[in-house]
Amino acid sequence: MKGPSWLTFDREQWQVPPQLCSAVVEEAKQVALASHEAPESYMSTVFQRFSKWWRLLRTFAYVYRFVHNSRHPSNKLKGPISIKELKEATNKIVMLLQKEEFSKEFQILTSDVDRNDCKFTVNQIKYLNIFKDENDCLRVGGRLKHAALHRDHKYPLLLPSKHHVTDLIILQEHERLLHAGIETTLSNLRSRFWPLNARNRLRKLIFNCMKCFRFQGQPLTQIMADLPKYRVTPARPFLLSGVDFAGPLEVKEWRSRKPMIHKGYVCIFICMSTKAIDLQLVSDLSSKEFINALKRFISRRGKCLQMFSDHGSNFIGASNELKAVYNLFQNNKQVLSDFASIEGFEWQFIPPASAHWGGAWESGVKNLKHHLKRVLGNHVLSYEHFNTLLIEIEAILNSRPISPLSEDASDEQCLTPAHFIIGDRLTSFPEVDVSNIPDNRLKIYQLITKLKQNFWKRWRTDYLNSLQMRYKWHSSKPNINLNSLVLLKEDKAPPLSWPMGRVTQLFHGKDSNVRAVSIKIKDSVYVRPITKIVPLPI
Repeated sequence: MKGPSWLTFDREQWQVPPQLCSAVVEEAKQVALASHEAPESYMSTVFQRFSKWWRLLRTFAYVYRFVHNSRHPSNKLKGPISIKELKEATNKIVMLLQKEEFSKEFQILTSDVDRNDCKFTVNQIKYLNIFKDENDCLRVGGRLKHAALHRDHKYPLLLPSKHHVTDLIILQEHERLLHAGIETTLSNLRSRFWPLNARNRLRKLIFNCMKCFRFQGQPLTQIMADLPKYRVTPARPFLLSGVDFAGPLEVKEWRSRKPMIHKGYVCIFICMSTKAIDLQLVSDLSSKEFINALKRFISRRGKCLQMFSDHGSNFIGASNELKAVYNLFQNNKQVLSDFASIEGFEWQFIPPASAHWGGAWESGVKNLKHHLKRVLGNHVLSYEHFNTLLIEIEAILNSRPISPLSEDASDEQCLTPAHFIIGDRLTSFPEVDVSNIPDNRLKIYQLITKLKQNFWKRWRTDYLNSLQMRYKWHSSKPNINLNSLVLLKEDKAPPLSWPMGRVTQLFHGKDSNVRAVSIKIKDSVYVRPITKIVPLPI
């Protein structure tokens, strides 16, 4: 063995190292603190595993049958579950539920204290005169003791307001009554059970019922957007235009005893600034005929800076004839864009199924049909006669008032789109503003220019002011979030057939409010305005 030499000496002669001390250091004990929430009761965990009341009820009925057969092997219960077993299982479930939620009430009922001096778990209980029955269940006493009703109806079982079992019972009754409303469901429910705060709870559960929500759910809305710049900026008529179609209409090929009848359509061009209208009759919905109508419009009204139209998707599913209108816009986007680039203007499409984005030309279609239905009736006109009728209707629509010309009651003249069309050459140059110069200092051509500029002045002061009010969608609403589950509203399909999708992209307006969204449904992505989607209550 080897070691230091002082170890061979006596203990008194050992050399003690300086770092060692005789004082004993008490060991510091570490104390670990842990906090946890009280675990949920076992029966509540069992109840949460069931999504249907009848399934929970039958499961407990089989459990209690097993217990009975184990205790009484000579008197086993067999066959389907009987009504008596279901009633006993109901009482057992309610008893377990009540002892968990109304433990304070059980103590009050077993003690000799005055109820008026006691404070119940829910203040509403003191008005119900509750008591314990022979099955150790709490029932509502009420005042119907002498009524000719069943015992369960006179003394319904007391249920807590917010509990999973209560929700299962309410939903079971709601579905049994074929998704009835709040009052009907509540009336039938209280013939056996008395849930606390039942009306509010029932309202929430029915709102979250998916089948009921599909019929009652409302599409999203948002505050009405500000008018775009091209609607409130003075410009030459038809410099900024929108286009749409009306039809089909019947047109005779020629005047004879048995003429051939073909389909015809009306192409409607509308000025976005002055609401002036130009009507063109086309024989079919081919891209060639539409471009010819567009050429006639440009030759008559001058070139545009921008042309607006929809995708034609509002014609989907309506009829075979209207599908042709949809195909014209949908399948010829490149042709129309190429023609627009050659002519030097831009073509813009609004989102599909968003007719309110094109309210200007939709209003023009409505006004055209108003006159056509009353004048044409059941008559079938030739192409020349039909074109003459359309030009006369065009003159009438361009003479409709868009605002009073002045506040003077004796002035019967009103501002119309025709004021901005007549007298203005299609190739006219910008003119100097002479509206503030006295008439006696103007030459003849300047006086004519002043009269025309006065129309624009009235357009600014009267017509623009009439566009100030929002007649619907008055308040701002919260924007929808990405990845939200929504229903895609389809006008031609029942609510139960509306497809479900997820929002993948948001399109904001200039006011930062969401105006359109992209929705992924299975393997396809659709762009729709928010007025065509219904967010699910999830």
